[in-house]
Amino acid sequence: MKNKTNWTEVITFYIIACAFSWPFFAWRDLYTESWANSSIPSAVRNLGIMWGPGIAAILCFIIFKKTHVRTISLTGTSLQKSVLFFSLPYLVWIILTLINSDDNSVKPSFFLEMIPFGFLMILGEELGWRGFLQDSLRNLKEWKKWTILGLMWEFWHFTRGLTHGELPQIILRKSIFIISVLILTFVIGRLTDKTKSLLIAITLHTWVNIQFEFPHINTHIAGGVSLVIWTMLIWKWNSEQKKSKI
Repeated sequence: MKNKTNWTEVITFYIIACAFSWPFFAWRDLYTESWANSSIPSAVRNLGIMWGPGIAAILCFIIFKKTHVRTISLTGTSLQKSVLFFSLPYLVWIILTLINSDDNSVKPSFFLEMIPFGFLMILGEELGWRGFLQDSLRNLKEWKKWTILGLMWEFWHFTRGLTHGELPQIILRKSIFIISVLILTFVIGRLTDKTKSLLIAITLHTWVNIQFEFPHINTHIAGGVSLVIWTMLIWKWNSEQKKSKI
């Protein structure tokens, strides 16, 4: 018989995550001039947004340590495959950047800052959504779990898509965001479940962001090559897990 979902820990997590992140969202999207002119480094301000779910997860791990069952860890069932999954796409991107020496849009030294900082930023979100909340909702039916998680994830971005345009445009834009996030929640969530690796979720989330934040041919090629690499790794991962169960 399945255990019941602990809605107290789900609601507690979400309240903390929103309470931490929403003031930063409001500051960035509603008071843009103040945000742009702030003396606080932009990196710190953005970490304030991204680490709302992470802070909530850490506090809820402590508050609900006697009842919360964790199945997802940083590297899951394979340290080697998790690290390869994360690092190989960056290696492809770096090689493409070095080969295309005429392109001055990204310097090689950029990666020394971008990779660790990008990891830290997305870790803040994924520690919450996949690292804590996904396990909290594990006892629900699949469609309910992904729908609830996806809607909570999207509405945590409470100002996204709401600050520009007329009402019909806002509704259309927000609808597109909701559908996109629900699809991402399903894909990232299923792959994280299969591997039990938070690094898989961090990598996929990061590379979705990269395609929009750095819209360049190199990032698109690196993303396309990554899909092949990731498919091979996940296939091998699943094959080895099936053999180990025999």
